[in-house]
Amino acid sequence: MKKWIFLTMLSGLVWLSCGDDSDINMVSTPTQEKPINAVHNTAIYDLQIPNWLPKMVIPNDNVPSIAGVALGKHLFYDPIFSKDSTLSCASCHLQELGFADPRRFSLGVNQIPGSRNAMSLVNVGFYTNGLFWDGRSKTLEAQALIPIEDHLEMNETWDNVIKKLRRHPQYQKMFREAFGIMYPSEITKELSVKAIAQFERTLVSGFSKFDRIVFQNDLDAGF
Repeated sequence: MKKWIFLTMLSGLVWLSCGDDSDINMVSTPTQEKPINAVHNTAIYDLQIPNWLPKMVIPNDNVPSIAGVALGKHLFYDPIFSKDSTLSCASCHLQELGFADPRRFSLGVNQIPGSRNAMSLVNVGFYTNGLFWDGRSKTLEAQALIPIEDHLEMNETWDNVIKKLRRHPQYQKMFREAFGIMYPSEITKELSVKAIAQFERTLVSGFSKFDRIVFQNDLDAGF
């Protein structure tokens, strides 16, 4: 009788053990993402720099590509970064004014004034002593992280921004083309600011009438 009871209990434990393994396997199976339907474009962007300007220092892990610059430009002009979708980078860095803000204090979401105005981005890729007026960010990539979560600027969180980008079909495609990612979940804030920095490094002056007169002594350029 004791032997029969022992065998019964043993078989029950074996059955429970098998059942636990099955449950664990079911719980640990990840949700499958659909790969992004696009092709990684590795073509390098031809950055035109006049010979009278210094060599631009570009990070080895963020060499501008055609697809990367296109993505960065799209992000720069898109208000998706702001909390209420009303403010983009270009809202304060006005292209027609040298990518600068003529106001004394730039305005953030809800028209809240900041403590400074947005500096010009013309030739910003050559800056070597830090960015922002106080030089607190050492690179364009680091600088682009800050305005999104500044309460006086975009007043958003990177977590929310990334959620918006990941569910946006066009951005899924553009991030795939620029950085070779396979799935929407691979879109990150680090890749976002890399793209913006790539675009900003293309904002090179050197071919305007002013540049031709000052650097080439081309008095026929006129104004």
